[in-house]
Amino acid sequence: KASQTATVGAHQDGPKVDAEAKEVCGGLASGDLADAAPPDNSDATLQDTCVGEVLDSPSSNSVQVSAWAWGSGSAFGEPQPIPTPVQLPVKGRSLRGLGTAWEQTLLVASSGALWAAGVNVDRCLFEELPEGPQRAARVDLLELEGRQVDAAAGGKEHIIIILEDGEKVLSWGRSNEFGQLGHGAPAQVPIGPRAVVLPAPRTQVRQVACGEAHSLILTVTGSLFAFGDGSQGALGLGTMTSTAQPAQVDAGALRALPVRAIAAGAQHSLALSASSEVLAWGCGKNGRLGLGQESCDIVVSPTRVPEMAEPAAFIAAGGQHSAVILRTGVCLLTGSNQHGQLGQQPSQLAC
Repeated sequence: KASQTATVGAHQDGPKVDAEAKEVCGGLASGDLADAAPPDNSDATLQDTCVGEVLDSPSSNSVQVSAWAWGSGSAFGEPQPIPTPVQLPVKGRSLRGLGTAWEQTLLVASSGALWAAGVNVDRCLFEELPEGPQRAARVDLLELEGRQVDAAAGGKEHIIIILEDGEKVLSWGRSNEFGQLGHGAPAQVPIGPRAVVLPAPRTQVRQVACGEAHSLILTVTGSLFAFGDGSQGALGLGTMTSTAQPAQVDAGALRALPVRAIAAGAQHSLALSASSEVLAWGCGKNGRLGLGQESCDIVVSPTRVPEMAEPAAFIAAGGQHSAVILRTGVCLLTGSNQHGQLGQQPSQLAC
């Protein structure tokens, strides 16, 4: 029973959902989306942030997409936590997408420019600015100059972006300790933007997702690739072995099954199949996989989430929780409620 409603795909733990938990932790429970204010997460970790897209219609002929955020302030370049949603300043530019990392917020403008806010550790966002928290500004890395960004995602120490209509993927970060950058030999040193090469040549990429130290890449043909930390089974390769090169996920219930959406939590992963089934794998603590109370702590292969009464439309993963929105608009939630991620006060629902 988790939360992630403002934007399906952001992987942090701050909810904007008023969910009525109806089952024990570990099984997906339903809740109605509402405009309830997020709970006070002032004592939460940097994973406890939320970013959402809002559609504004200033005129009948145009649609302006803006971003709103709340939670840990450092991920937005603010010194204090943000208890209520505030609009992120991107100088009036409309947005096509967003992503969140542990200490950064990533914003993709409709022009294809990459904007960001948050901690500029090892100058991973802005080469000309100090390493501390920075407010939203255009990312000035030399490797991105003149490049069109389609989408962005981030983990604890790494960032991955899609370029040029899915024709190229770049990754960089302060560490490649577990191979989460997909560049080969792991190393605990800062690495600048480099191309991630998939096993199949000329593969067009649809989506990327990042966990704490693992990465997922989804192609337009529905193939899924994973790399990075496999110690908690988050790669879905049937083992707990880490890999520094993209490997196709073709194990368990995902074998020969096309995928149309992915999501990554800190140490778990989700996939939405072309037939609207939800699959989960990785760390199962706190019931974040939605496989029921009897599920193992670690699930190394993609496993179908049971008891889905209706086809799923969207999936999302937080640090220790997951969310599914059905085609009818019902939101299903599972996982940790330590900071109220499930839309309930932790004193009322302890997971």
